[in-house]
Amino acid sequence: MDINIKISNGQVLRGFIRNPGGRTKAVIIMVHGLGEHIGRYSFLADIFMKNEIGFAGADLPGHGRSDGPRGYTRKDISANSLEDVKHLVQ
Repeated sequence: MDINIKISNGQVLRGFIRNPGGRTKAVIIMVHGLGEHIGRYSFLADIFMKNEIGFAGADLPGHGRSDGPRGYTRKDISANSLEDVKHLVQ
């Protein structure tokens, strides 16, 4: 299932969630690296699904399908990235 998460600055992070349903053993929340996008990891989601493990991830601002200037990285990226990831956990 595709997801859209609106963050505090109005930008939208786009990603996906794979839920195996039934007896979900665990959920993996994936955070991609700089210059990447979460779509590169869809093959992992498929592997986890076969093993009853959920998977969630979203493109960070300026990456993949998410809003924001392409390739732009804020000076305080670590603090802001943690804030962005928190939206996936909720």
